[in-house]
Amino acid sequence: IGIQGYDLSNNDRFAGSIAGQILSNGIDSRLNKVLRAEKGLTYGSYGFFRPNRHGGAFELNIDTKPETTGDAITSAFEVLETMRTGPVTEDEMNTAKRRVAGMMVLETQTIQQQAGRRVDTILNGYSIDYYDNYPAMIAAATVEQVQAVMNKYVQPDRMTIVVVAPESVKAQLEELGEVTVVKMPLADMQTPGMTGRP
Repeated sequence: IGIQGYDLSNNDRFAGSIAGQILSNGIDSRLNKVLRAEKGLTYGSYGFFRPNRHGGAFELNIDTKPETTGDAITSAFEVLETMRTGPVTEDEMNTAKRRVAGMMVLETQTIQQQAGRRVDTILNGYSIDYYDNYPAMIAAATVEQVQAVMNKYVQPDRMTIVVVAPESVKAQLEELGEVTVVKMPLADMQTPGMTGRP
């Protein structure tokens, strides 16, 4: 499930990083608490903002059984709606901030990682002390900013859903909206030793 998001130059990236952690990180995250722990629809579901230099996206991924495809998608949208319409808790904010800042530190330990950070700084037009100040910028993000970034970018009626599954799931998906079936590559080939599946 995806929609266009923000690029790396946008300051929404700080609140967006926190939102992704609240949605996705661990069994107690919003998506996994509902889809995995409560409903048993998946082993793991993840929703993150993925900014790039010239654009970005919000992407949500779910692995589920064909027979629970519709329920998994509907449940995911319900979780997104709670993030859009109600504030996150201070405990969620504090845990997510520690994880975001901590991951930055963990990914800047080796000489190669540090060199990569310097390249990022140059290519993205960041100040030379960007990564030194990054934890403070994450810490400064507010509950209101997290809710605002969800409402600004995560718009359910504009999102694209791509399902890779047997064509038998089509009936479930038609309850959610218009469905276009696209055959997988090689689906119609009858090469010896190779079986194509839709």
